[in-house]
Amino acid sequence: MTTSCLYRFIIILYLLIHTTSCKQTEVEYDCGEVDTAITAINHEIGSYVFDDFISTQSTNYEEAAIELEVENFTITSTTETSCFSFISVPQVIDSISISSTSSVSIANVVYNSGDELNALFKIHSRGQTFDTVLEFIEEHKENPTIFSVQSDRIVLQLLSKPTAEINQEITIVISFDDLTSYTIEVPSFQVSI
Repeated sequence: MTTSCLYRFIIILYLLIHTTSCKQTEVEYDCGEVDTAITAINHEIGSYVFDDFISTQSTNYEEAAIELEVENFTITSTTETSCFSFISVPQVIDSISISSTSSVSIANVVYNSGDELNALFKIHSRGQTFDTVLEFIEEHKENPTIFSVQSDRIVLQLLSKPTAEINQEITIVISFDDLTSYTIEVPSFQVSI
């Protein structure tokens, strides 16, 4: 059983144990909803090879990757009773912004320090590849469980070979619908030409 599956099993077990005193209405149970909120995201530089992230860093643009992993999250009930429902309401990503501390040149286009680099990255998540950051955000709005609990991961990878070598700090800002945001500083993302 993978770590992600184990955490999901623990959450379901927790909810099963704490499902008590629900008041049955005509059709549904009046138990409220369970909110999940990400409280920490960590990162790792490595390689994305054969649909899997490994921590061995590569400078080949086809393999070089940044993995973002939900390190911690909280579960809260929207009701004051001890009754939990199985309706989970995770945070929804509103935006992701990727930028760099120095210029990046890809496909003969130069992006200056601080410019948004979203157009240069694709995202891998749960066996799916999203060709744009926006495509991933739209999918997350439809299915926020793809990045919502501990050990959930997304992997960012360049779409194209850079025109010049990349060796710089990358900043990733993820903003959620509950107005929380996380800034992830990736100190040394390196890609050779």
